[in-house]
Amino acid sequence: FIKEIDTIFQISLLQDLISNTGVLALALFTTIT
Repeated sequence: FIKEIDTIFQISLLQDLISNTGVLALALFTTIT
């Protein structure tokens, strides 16, 4: 049970990271162009 929650937490953490990276990349792209 705990391991399952841990996996869900890691996935949500990963999604946050991807989302943040996307925002950063978009901001960088907007700055360049």
